[in-house]
Amino acid sequence: MIRQEVLDSRTVEGCKQLWQKLIVDQQHRITVYEKDDVIFGFLDGYLNPEQTIAEIRAFYLLKEIHGQGIGRAMFEQFYQSLQPDQYSILRLGVLNKNLSRYFYEKMGGI
Repeated sequence: MIRQEVLDSRTVEGCKQLWQKLIVDQQHRITVYEKDDVIFGFLDGYLNPEQTIAEIRAFYLLKEIHGQGIGRAMFEQFYQSLQPDQYSILRLGVLNKNLSRYFYEKMGGI
């Protein structure tokens, strides 16, 4: 989990600049779930050009849409976009305290 003081130090402008870089970066695959012009979640997948490891660097869904299959669909969309001959491992780090780890375990993570 990210410490609260780190979250509090973020600015809208700083986040906007980061996202503008990520969206055009060919190594990042950004998936956003939105409905009625409201963003409910996003996934930032990273394709490491120097290794056979792809990563999910950020994956967030608002609690109100948990259990509807949206997270599974976003995860599978990123996974299916990987070229099997190029990426043999999909990595995602999560803390034991993070209850979302059960979702990742259900998706095949160990």
